[in-house]
Parts: sequence; structure tokens; C-alpha cells
Amino acid sequence: MKTSLVLSSLFFAQAAILHAAISQTFETGEDTSNWGSGSTWSGLGITASTFLDSSIGGSSSGFGDHNVQNYSRSFQNNTEGLVVSTDTYEMSMYLIFDQFDVSSGSGKFEVFDGDYGSSTANLKVDSTAGMEWQVNDGGSWVNLGLTAQVGSIYHISYIVDPTGGTYSASVAEVDTFGVVQGSSVSTSGVDFQSSNAVGNNQSGKLGFHIDVSSATVDFRVDNINIDAIPEPSTTAFGMSALLVGLLRRRR
Repeated sequence: MKTSLVLSSLFFAQAAILHAAISQTFETGEDTSNWGSGSTWSGLGITASTFLDSSIGGSSSGFGDHNVQNYSRSFQNNTEGLVVSTDTYEMSMYLIFDQFDVSSGSGKFEVFDGDYGSSTANLKVDSTAGMEWQVNDGGSWVNLGLTAQVGSIYHISYIVDPTGGTYSASVAEVDTFGVVQGSSVSTSGVDFQSSNAVGNNQSGKLGFHIDVSSATVDFRVDNINIDAIPEPSTTAFGMSALLVGLLRRRR
């Protein structure tokens, strides 16, 4: 029982260490000033009702559509101490397609991190590729083995390693509570197409792009989180100190 209590405390302590440094839930009155000075959404449509259960999604989400091709918000100059050119970080969110008309045969939707679009950490749904979720690996689009569906909720994430010039990406179909349902796919060690994506501080910008030739693509996004990921040695040291402190407290 004592071990169980210590491990439970350790779990919550670890969760505290890996807290979300930067986030947005689109709720009324939310303070997002820590994204950085002058950081606002460029081209984001409107605030809409959430597609998640209220226990995790609140009441609002961010809505965008094909009428505005590009949406983006920078966190390069955030106030949380995250240095996007050197620090490893994870960017995650929930997303749903309300409409995705493939009749034109050229509908495309991308979620990317940086100023260089496809050259940076990038996931895409492309109607010409059978609505497969794809990841850009060094300039080539690779199928992840999961087909996007209108009305399905997806949890997507990147882990960006600017020093190594690589990233990982994952997509999971979830229910309204965020619990994985059905398929979950991921890949790691994915190469940026351009070293400029991290070499000159051009990552750290969350962007959405809808191909201008798409007939109709509407989407909502919620619970955006950008988490700093400590170096393994730092984490190990911090966890060891926490464990020692917890054990002493138990005595």
C-alpha cells in the first residue's frame, strides 16, 4: 500500500512537471497573453460551440472554413520560457471536420508548425489521396494508415525536436471525452523538408491551411496545448529528488 501511495504521488508530480506551458481553449475571458506579445489568430473564423464533452471541452471551440485559406498563430515569442529553436516541445489539439467536400477532387487540409508550411512539422488530409492522414517526411508525403471522416473527432500531436531537425506525429480517433476509439497511428524520426524550419527560429507557429480550390472544408479545433518536454537527464534528476522527498515524508 505504501508503494502504491508513493507511485501515485510520483505520477501526479510528474504530471505537474510536464504541465502545458501554452494553451488555448477558446472560452470566454480566457487569458492567452503568454503566447507572446502581439500573438493573435490570423484569419481564424469565429468561436463556435465545442464538439467535446463539456467536462473537457468547456462550451467553445475555434471554427474555420474555406472562405479564409490560412489561419495561424505564433508562439515564437511566448512568455513561458520555451525557446522554439532549441527546446523539444509537444503541440497537441482536438479537431473535427464538419464538412469536407471531395467532389472537386482537390480538397486539402493541413496543420503545420512554422512559417514554411509543408517544410515544417506537418499533417495533411488530401482528397486526392483517399482522405488519408499523411505526414510530410523530408518533402515526401507518407500515408499514416488512417482515413479521415467527417464528424469524427481526432486528437493530433507533434513532438518537435529542433536540435535534431526531426519530429514525431500522431493521430488518434477519439470520443467526446477524448478516449481513443478505433484507430491510432503515429510515426517518429520524421525529417523536416527545410532546415530553415528550426535553424532561423521559424518554427513555433501553429497554422491551418485549406487548399483554395477546395469546394467546402469546415473544421473546429479545441484544447490546444504546447508542452515543453524536459531533457531526459533533467527529468530523471527531478523525479529522483521528488521520490526521495516523498519517501522521507512517508517516514
